[in-house]
Amino acid sequence: MTRDDMISVVMPVYNGADALDEQLAALASQDYAGPWELVVADNGSDDASVALATEWGERLPSLRVVDASTRRGCAAARNIGAELAAGSVLVFCDQDDIVQPGWLAAMASALQTHELVVGCNEFATLNPMEPHAGAVSAKEPDRRGDQYGFLPFGMSCNLGIHRRTLEAFDGFDEAVSGADDVDLCWRVQLGGHPMLLEPGAVVAKRRRTTTGGVWRQHFDFGGRDVLLYRKFARQGMPRRLRWAGRRYAWLVVHVGDLARPLRRRSWVRVAAAQAGRLVGSLRFRTLYP
Repeated sequence: MTRDDMISVVMPVYNGADALDEQLAALASQDYAGPWELVVADNGSDDASVALATEWGERLPSLRVVDASTRRGCAAARNIGAELAAGSVLVFCDQDDIVQPGWLAAMASALQTHELVVGCNEFATLNPMEPHAGAVSAKEPDRRGDQYGFLPFGMSCNLGIHRRTLEAFDGFDEAVSGADDVDLCWRVQLGGHPMLLEPGAVVAKRRRTTTGGVWRQHFDFGGRDVLLYRKFARQGMPRRLRWAGRRYAWLVVHVGDLARPLRRRSWVRVAAAQAGRLVGSLRFRTLYP
C-alpha cells in the first residue's frame, strides 16, 4: 500500500558487495526527519550483496531487500523496486556511489514543488587521480557539454520523481537500459513537467577504474544514443553532424593522450562513445555518428 507521506529510496543492486558498504553507510547518515525507506532491488546478484545489505537492517530499520531478478538490467531493477516501494515519492541512487550529507533532505524539499528533480554529481571524491574532476550539473553529466543539443537531463544515480508521474510515463524504458534516465527525463519534460536541478542534492560518483571497463561502458552508451535519436528525432533531437565531426577531430589531435595515464581514460571515453554510435548506426539503420 502506498503511503502519501513516505519517500522511498530505490537502489538497484547487482554484484555490488565491493562498494555497497560505503553507500549504505552514507544513507544511514542522512538527516532527513520525515518517514522514508530504502528499497534495495537486487537484480540477481551471486556475490554477498544481499547478505551485506540485510546486515544493515539494524542501522537502517526501514531497509528492505526485494527480489528484482525477474527481468535483468538496471532499468528493470529500478522499475521493479519502484513497484514494490511504499512511498508516493521515489528517489533513486546507485550501489557504487556515495550520497553526500543532506542529499535526501534536499531531494525531499525540491520534490514538494516539482514532479521531477535531479541532483548534482561530483567526481573528485571517488576519482582523485582524474583531471578536471569536480561538481557537475544535470545538463553536463560528464563534462562533455550538452552532447545531444536537446533537452536537459539527469542521471538515475541522483534522481527523484513522484510515483504518479513515473507511472503516468510508464517507468524507465527497459529497451534503452543505460540511457533510460535520459529517456525518462526527456519524456517527462515533453509531457509538460519541467525538470528541476537541485544543487543541494549531491552524489559522489564513481567512475570505472580500468581502461577496458571504461571502453565497454561508453561503447554501450554510444549505442544507446542511436536509440535515443530514433525515439526523439521527431520531437526535435538533432543529429548534430558538425558536433560529431569536432569529436573525431579532437580524438585525432589528442591521440597522444593514450600515452598519458592521467588523460588516457578521457580519450578512451570519447573514442568508445563514438565507436558505439557508429556500430549502433549500422545495427539500427539510423545515422547518428
